[in-house]
This record gives sequence, C-alpha cells and structure tokens, in this order.
Amino acid sequence: GWHAHSVCFEHAMSKVPERFSQKILYYAPRPPSTAGKEAPNFSSNFPFMWDRIISYMRYEDDIDSHTMSDLAFDAKSGRDNVLWEDLHMPLQATAGMCAPGAGED
Repeated sequence: GWHAHSVCFEHAMSKVPERFSQKILYYAPRPPSTAGKEAPNFSSNFPFMWDRIISYMRYEDDIDSHTMSDLAFDAKSGRDNVLWEDLHMPLQATAGMCAPGAGED
C-alpha cells in the first residue's frame, strides 16, 4: 500500500540524512526545534559526518569542487584542495557523538 507508493515516488537523496540517522546514528540526539521552526528530522551529528564523507570523495577525485560545494552542509568546505591532514582531524565533538556504553568500564 502506502509504503510501496512512498518508496517509488520519494526523492531518495533527500531521505539520506533521515535514514542514515535512523540506521547508523540512532543513539545521537536530534536537534531541538526553535521558535516557529520545525526541527530537522535527522541527527545533529549527521552534517559533520556527511561533510567528512564528501571531503573523502573530493580527495579521491570522485567528485569535483563544484559538486562538493553543492553536497556539503558547510559551503565553506567546498574548496579546491582537500588535504590528507584535514581528513585525519577528529570530527567536531558534539554531544552524543559516542555510541551508548562507549568508554564505560
């Protein structure tokens, strides 16, 4: 019924943040809604991870700089050169970045 219709006619790329957050970042907090605005339906950690994935794709020449700037959450990150050193830097630490139980002994 409805599920088959949804899968056939939805825009798959627009669902990536939501689905990635549900399947991979299920433990991470969702961003709070602000006055008069609806909260995004994906993890607040998703943009940092997505931008790192896009940076790797640019470093490997799988995409060009223009495509990188179109796909990245942080438009400033769409630069011509992605340095290997940048890819080894830790992602920006945000609350809930670790899975439940991580680091507990």
